[in-house]
Amino acid sequence: MFDVKHPNVPISADTIRRVQPLISHIRAHEAAVATAEYDPVKSPHVMDPLLLKHVFDPSLFNDALFFDLFAGMATEAERAINGWFRVYIDGMLSPKYENEVLLNSPDSGENFPHFMSRVTGGRKFGIVVNGAEQWSDPLARMAARVFAPVVEAQGHWRSMIEVTLFIGNYGYTPFGIHIDDPYTSVVHFHAGPTTKAMTLFSRSAFHRLNGPRKNCFNPELLTPHGQTFSIESGDVFLLPPHWYHIGNTDGFSIGIAFAISKYTDEKVSQQMLQHAITEQRLRGNVSQIIARAEAAGDTMAEWLRRIRIEHGAPTASRRWLRYSYTCHEKDTVTPDAGWIRDPDFPLNTVEVGDDLLVFARGNHIRLRRGAVGTTLLEAIPHTPFSARDLYSSLKGNVSLEALLGILVQLRRLGGVLPISATAQQ
Repeated sequence: MFDVKHPNVPISADTIRRVQPLISHIRAHEAAVATAEYDPVKSPHVMDPLLLKHVFDPSLFNDALFFDLFAGMATEAERAINGWFRVYIDGMLSPKYENEVLLNSPDSGENFPHFMSRVTGGRKFGIVVNGAEQWSDPLARMAARVFAPVVEAQGHWRSMIEVTLFIGNYGYTPFGIHIDDPYTSVVHFHAGPTTKAMTLFSRSAFHRLNGPRKNCFNPELLTPHGQTFSIESGDVFLLPPHWYHIGNTDGFSIGIAFAISKYTDEKVSQQMLQHAITEQRLRGNVSQIIARAEAAGDTMAEWLRRIRIEHGAPTASRRWLRYSYTCHEKDTVTPDAGWIRDPDFPLNTVEVGDDLLVFARGNHIRLRRGAVGTTLLEAIPHTPFSARDLYSSLKGNVSLEALLGILVQLRRLGGVLPISATAQQ
């Protein structure tokens, strides 16, 4: 028998069972509005918030998970700071402390809350990490597993999931009472330890209290008039779109927020087209682009059909997470080392010209298009295998050396996981 060297996933079957009322709540809302035109800007259908008590063990989100996340971000510190990572000190954005947090390492035996307090100088701080699924494999897997039914209910083609962390003892949310984009519901898993108060206002109530302004930076004036939820460690809270809101935590706490977006068909089309214009064949001046299209015999319809396929394949391979995760572990790849397809993230393929693109968790490798490349992917089983097994099943049509190279790439991109042989009954 085999044991999969599977990354830790901070969620149990019991937790998934306990979160089912939230999943059912969202699915019931989706069913209720299914026949109505979906336009969350002009015709919003407001869903009720929901608080579930004592859903998970907060220790599931342990220090190692957060230290690993920050270590991964530190390897790409400049990119992280420029797009996904914000530090607030005493309520103000602080580029100085962005570097302090990312470029320091924990002392021996130091826990995560103490580390955070030390690198922020003991000040009141708030840290927001967007796109955490890029650097945390456990959080990416959790998002994919827990919210698969929501994605199915919303429609795969229009759904996207992003993981965001809120860390600190910042008091009120530094960006005041605000409203998120109209496409996104946010599910908060509150790890604590400090209880977080979340106060919500309907649009009409907020503007009645605050006038036409879209933010309020004196929340204590309004929060007594809102609907406040007390979110304790282990609780799960659903914040639907179209609600003004603000959080408040006086002591150190960590919230893991799963933002589940549902876009209109028009918005999805815009996203595909924006992605498509980064293609190599669309670079240069207009005359060059037209010449290449004419030489290839491309019509507008063929081009649109192709980019829809090319947009869908990587998205499906990462299970509709917004950002791709890349494995940084370096496993020894030998002819007899054991592997298995990643059970959470499928391999997808797209044929582009003479190439076969193989997508794993949104990343891809490029193989030569043809019978050998297609047969190779079909030969990778859903049961344990080795490079030597593949070599035998392919009857030597692909060299063992080439197979080892492909497995190295698939492991790096997250398409396969290593296994170890163990004596089991």
